[in-house]
Amino acid sequence: MSNRKETKRSKMAPDLTLYHSERACSLVVLCLLGDLDLPFKVVQMRMGPNGIESVDGTLDRAKYLQIHPMANVPALVVDGQAITETPAILSYIASLVPDKHLLGNTPLEQAWALSWMEWLAGSLHGRGFRSVFRPGRLTDDESAHAAIRTKGQAFVKECYVMIDERLAKSSFFPVSNHETVVDFYLIVFYIWGRDIGIDMATEYPAYARLFARMSEKEVVRNVDLTLKPGMVYVPEE
Repeated sequence: MSNRKETKRSKMAPDLTLYHSERACSLVVLCLLGDLDLPFKVVQMRMGPNGIESVDGTLDRAKYLQIHPMANVPALVVDGQAITETPAILSYIASLVPDKHLLGNTPLEQAWALSWMEWLAGSLHGRGFRSVFRPGRLTDDESAHAAIRTKGQAFVKECYVMIDERLAKSSFFPVSNHETVVDFYLIVFYIWGRDIGIDMATEYPAYARLFARMSEKEVVRNVDLTLKPGMVYVPEE
């Protein structure tokens, strides 16, 4: 596809293709792959008149459903086989660089990393931000959308308090004594919180320190600067 961005290929590396949308949590996978300097391609996706499609129009929703059965992003195709769901994708990428211990150093730390990822995906994203960004997915009653958004944002803030408290008690990292995939996963929710009007730096200082540390990475800094305007929440009235 003409809109695929490709890095150098290594003979030993698997063939990786990331299906990514600038407004989605797939930016976490983009940042991790970029920071690890792994060879990969990117297929930019967007919402078209008939559903999700590639930006260049060569991949429509019907074709994408063969890659991701829910037609969401991210999807990571590895040597022709698809992996979906962010926790699974991040776990697979971690397996490509075992010396970095991106899921932690011990089985217990690996369990903690998985617990973090499942909670972020299922609760903060699935329950909280789905209510804020897409209340129409929860009810067809448009008169209820404002209340759903309000309740969703309150839950998001509850999650942020939990994140901040856990980070404040940790030794600089959410899992282990070094960077893991969880550090990367937390990036997107910090950006989303800031862009729906929450003063993240003031209200959640420990979380802000993590984001500042991750923003020292060029790939994270570039993504943040590029995507911030596109991620500002616009109500669906």
